[in-house]
Amino acid sequence: MTTITREQQKQILIDTANHVISRDNTSPYSENLRELARIALASLESEPVAYIFKHPAGELFWSLTDESNKGQNDVMPVYAAPPAPERERIRREHAEWSYKTFGDVGPIGPLKHLSKEALEAAAEPDDLSEWADMQFLLWDAQRRAGITDKQITRAMVEKLEINKSRQWPEPKDGEPRLHIKKHPAPVVPEEITADGIIGMHECGFVEGWNACRTAMLNGDIFRENSISSTNNFREIAETSTNSPVIPDGWIICSERMPEKGAYISAVSKHGEYVAGQVIDDWLDLHDGTSFGLDEVYLWMMLPPLPESPQQ
Repeated sequence: MTTITREQQKQILIDTANHVISRDNTSPYSENLRELARIALASLESEPVAYIFKHPAGELFWSLTDESNKGQNDVMPVYAAPPAPERERIRREHAEWSYKTFGDVGPIGPLKHLSKEALEAAAEPDDLSEWADMQFLLWDAQRRAGITDKQITRAMVEKLEINKSRQWPEPKDGEPRLHIKKHPAPVVPEEITADGIIGMHECGFVEGWNACRTAMLNGDIFRENSISSTNNFREIAETSTNSPVIPDGWIICSERMPEKGAYISAVSKHGEYVAGQVIDDWLDLHDGTSFGLDEVYLWMMLPPLPESPQQ
């Protein structure tokens, strides 16, 4: 029979606990197991707070200070189990609640909801409940995508090095801006068709998209914007030696802003194409997210909704 020492037993338990903690398993039940392993590991690596001695007569008694017999087989060390960190406890409880409430679904829903919560937090950055909602959604999306903290940490280390190597413009209005990304040529989107389009707004968006695409294909009238991640019309208007072609129906925001409640197609300062309804200082998009009007450069009205048939 193989005999192992107490220290060998302890090391085996420590290795087992570390293996459980580091496993790439995102089930909420596995998180409970990992938490138990963390508690066990902390106990194994800590010093005893007391000892239980077994009297030759068979009785057990405690000792807080007398350690004279702690090396004997009839002595059991007692450890204080550290409480689970409050943040980890909340994360585990949220995972259990989310799994029970929504079931085994994917990460797309939480990620879309996260973008909306981020806009709300930007409007009220002192509202801690918005920050809490963003953290819950990020945890939920990460767990449902099957991505572990270990994988996130590795990705963050790599991305930090990339960000350090990039060139960043000066902050504007007290806020950071996109990194400078040069393109050898304008990025022209693919043409889209109206196949399957059922609404007047969607048809207007298709028309606007393809009009902008046609303008972007007019060669020399576009010049690279070294500040934005893509070419934008504002930089073109300011730097091009030729007059840029603005498609009919499109309006530059510096000339006129859309009215509240209007349904519009828009081109952002970063080359994005979006469509939605103007609500206050935001453009509410069809997918439930919002887009800041201060990011819009060009816009055009979408066709009005058809009137309901009269009875």
